[in-house]
Amino acid sequence: MFQDLTDFEVVPTYKIREVTFDINSSGGSESVARMVAGKYDEFMNPYTVFVGPGLETVAGAIVNNQAYDKDGVRIGGLDYKYVRHMNSGADITFRQNDMVELVGKQVGMLGKIRDLPLVGVIDNSDFVGGVVQLRYRFRGSGSPGFEMTKAAGVSNRYRFSVHDPKINRLMVLACYALLEGQTSKNPMKGVNEFARGFTADYWRGPKRGRSRSSGDNK
Repeated sequence: MFQDLTDFEVVPTYKIREVTFDINSSGGSESVARMVAGKYDEFMNPYTVFVGPGLETVAGAIVNNQAYDKDGVRIGGLDYKYVRHMNSGADITFRQNDMVELVGKQVGMLGKIRDLPLVGVIDNSDFVGGVVQLRYRFRGSGSPGFEMTKAAGVSNRYRFSVHDPKINRLMVLACYALLEGQTSKNPMKGVNEFARGFTADYWRGPKRGRSRSSGDNK
């Protein structure tokens, strides 16, 4: 059912040490899948995707902009190219192993203004995430691809419309994971990443003191 989704939303929930992303079919009342973030790391931010009854069956994982199936086989990955300023638009290359390459470009207002002289001023403010809708369209040779849209505001809910049945939905979620990390204005996201970055081992630190020898008690 997850792989059959053509129109759906990803809805994040940020808590102190946990962040989840429910995948809801448009018009549906229950989540079809759930993406759960693992330990936050500057160089690796992994996600596990669950499906099935109770959302307890692992469907795959997303690590470093790469998607993997439940057996750990790589499905494909994403590359992105900076276009002057990340918030004002990066071209994203979608490379799924068993289909043509797709290129994602911003459309709408941001697609038009990203090359303007003053876009840097806009990029460094909350204007992009708080006022302007973010929309990407992915297309490739012979493939109608898919689209993803984020409404203005801090919710970071994205809506997806998939037009090519060959597209693996885990790859679509990899696109979401990439942009979610760059566009979220939700203050709880920063709190969550900070909290997940510090574990019990971090606070425990290295063992202190020295080993006792037989001569210590003399």
